[in-house]
Amino acid sequence: MEISGKLSKRISESAGFVVVTIYMLDAEGGKYRYLGEFKLNSANGYGGFPPEFKWDGEMALKQGWRIAVRMQIVSPGSAPAGSGNLLIDKFNARRLNVTPQANSIIE
Repeated sequence: MEISGKLSKRISESAGFVVVTIYMLDAEGGKYRYLGEFKLNSANGYGGFPPEFKWDGEMALKQGWRIAVRMQIVSPGSAPAGSGNLLIDKFNARRLNVTPQANSIIE
């Protein structure tokens, strides 16, 4: 699976930065698995973080499970966090054909 995106707009960009977190959620929303996290900001923003991210990985995704991308603006101290827009450029899922090995357990 490949997910990439960028911070397309950040108001009050001198205060704080953006954390993008990717999760895999079960069908009921009760269980989740953390997949990755990125710190972003605009080019002239706080912390010198890049404005874009790319996550590329493999995992078993059961039927009914979902992928969630969460954006949170983190503000240092009492500074206002502002607002921002996250643009997802790419969301590709590839199906892998897996042949079970002898004596393997399949759920």
